[in-house]
Formats: sequence, structure tokens, C-alpha cells
Amino acid sequence: MLPPLAYLDWAIAQYPQARFDLATSGMPTLRADAIGTSDELLAEVTHTRPSAGLTGAIARRFGVDVGQVVPTLGTTHGNFCVYAALLSPGDDVLVESPCYEPLVRVAEGLGARVVYFTRDLAAGAPLDPVSVARAMTPKTKLVVVSNLHNPTGAYADDATIRAVAELARDAGARLLVDEVYRDLVDYEDARGRTAFHLADNVIVTSSLTKVYGLGWARAGWVLAQEDVARQVFQGVLHTVGDTSAALSHIGALAIERIGKLHAMSRERRANDTARIAQVVEFVKRRPRLSFTAVTGSIFGFVRDDRGVDLRPIIERAVVDEQVIVAPGSFFREPSGFRLRYGALSEEVLTEGLVRLGRALDR
Repeated sequence: MLPPLAYLDWAIAQYPQARFDLATSGMPTLRADAIGTSDELLAEVTHTRPSAGLTGAIARRFGVDVGQVVPTLGTTHGNFCVYAALLSPGDDVLVESPCYEPLVRVAEGLGARVVYFTRDLAAGAPLDPVSVARAMTPKTKLVVVSNLHNPTGAYADDATIRAVAELARDAGARLLVDEVYRDLVDYEDARGRTAFHLADNVIVTSSLTKVYGLGWARAGWVLAQEDVARQVFQGVLHTVGDTSAALSHIGALAIERIGKLHAMSRERRANDTARIAQVVEFVKRRPRLSFTAVTGSIFGFVRDDRGVDLRPIIERAVVDEQVIVAPGSFFREPSGFRLRYGALSEEVLTEGLVRLGRALDR
């Protein structure tokens, strides 16, 4: 039986109650007409092979073979299908901590054992190959990281990812890299940046949801070696049968016009340096708090050095102050919270921080 995804259950119930959303980790929703005209968007709604166009667009974008691409309904769906393809009861999965909850719960639901390796918050949450090596077990089947790291926004460069992939290979394991936020800090027009090319045991998941505000399009993908991709596709068949023709076509159009969409994303983040400064000042006024800013990320993680569980305070802030952040308890760090500051107006962030500050100070 799959265990509940407590964070997503909580978010669905809590987010609509708050006027000042400092919790959502992705860009604001982008309208469909930013991608194309109605005629363009609906051109392939009756296509008999729904995902064919999206598969080709993804393959061209990242310079891979079509047999290495599996379209999915977003990144979380992709992660689920990778886990389902590779894990059996009794396998060990190495997962970073703090971590995004579905990366843990799906493994548990499939009967695997989750083993954690630490991303040190005090040091800015770097991906440390030494920490990975210490956590490795004889039963390790999969090592899982996010890049940018969720919830801190920390970025791991290619050399670090390659080092972790080598550790995984030496143990007979694969490395799964969730890259849904990567384009925030590491983007190229000509060819998509991805860890997939770094080693032959790297699998990548991503989508257009977080950086481009296209969560409604559900355009996600897995990049994997062809034998693994065939197994991952079975996960797609078991869960949704196939992707929607209309949404797959919209995803393909978006990828073909990614330069335009990324320029729009950058424009919406044009004032993020000033927004980060607001958060730094907010933290500075409260000596018990700490925060490491990441250039390019639209979110970061704030810690309370007293080690108290902040979730009750955060839930009270939703009611009393109409402001919301993502409790660290859902990321295995209860004495903190993920804070969204990017692509927000000065007015929204300023008022949101005032309200959040009142709740914390009480």
C-alpha cells in the first residue's frame, strides 16, 4: 500500500486559505496563449499516438535518442515510474536529507528501505559525495538527488553529479536526478542542460511545471538508458495508460518555443536580487534564524537554530495572518521552512514577511 503524501495533502488543504503565498515553489501560472494560438494548441487533439510529438521535441532539446525519452504527467509522476521500474521489496534507496517527501514515500510504498545521506544546511546544503559514500549499503539500488535541491535551492555542478554517479556505479546502483528546477540557474537556448549525459547510470526527471509555470500542461519526462526507459514506460502504462494528446502537443510546442518561454521566466524574476535582500534582512532581525541565499533560485530554506518544530506556528499563521510557507517537517527538517521569494512583487513579499514575522515573533 502506498503511504499518504502528507505534504501534498496538507498543501492542497492549506494553500487556498492564505492571501500571501510564500510557499509555492514554482513560477506563477503561465497562460496558454503565451505558447501559441488556439488553433496551434488544439491541432493534435485527435492524434492516435498522443506522446509521439512530445517525445521527439524532448529528444531534440536534449540531444538524446527517442528511445531514451519517456513522457510523463509531470516530474512527480516521472519519479514514481522510475521507482516502480527499478525497485523491489528489500532494495535500499539512498535519498538526500532534507528531501522532497514523495522521493521517500514512493520507495516505502514499493517495499524498499530508505537510507538517508545528509546535505548540511549550515554549509548551504551542498551535495557531498563523501556523505553519499558513507550511506552506501550492499543493497543500494538507487541514489536520489534533486538539482536544484528541494527545499534549499542549492545547485550541484556537473563534476559533483559525476562523482556521485561513479559512487553509485561502483555499488551497482543508478543515480536519479530530479532536475525540475535546473533551468532556473543553468539554461542554454541551443541545447537543454541535463545530467543525463554525465554517466551511463544517470536517469533524469523533469518537466515544464516549476520554471515555466506550466503545471496545468503536465508535460514531464524521464531520460533513461533504453532498457530502463522501456521499464519506465510500463510504469506509465500502469498508471495513466498514455498521456493526453492535447497536453502532449502543448508540451511539444512549449519545448519548441522554450527560448521565448525562458525569456518570459527571466523577466518575471528580474527583481529577485532585491527580493533576496528582503529575506536576508528579515532573517537578520531575528538572530535565531539562518538562511543561505542561492543566486537564481526562487526559494530557499530558513532554519530556526533552537530546533523547535515550527509547523504549529506556520499553521496558526495561515489562520491569523493569511500567510503561508512550507513547513520543514515535510522535508525532515521541522525547525525550518521553505520560503518562496522569487517572481513575487515587492508588495506581496513585504507584506507576507511582515505577517510571517508577527507569527514567528509571537
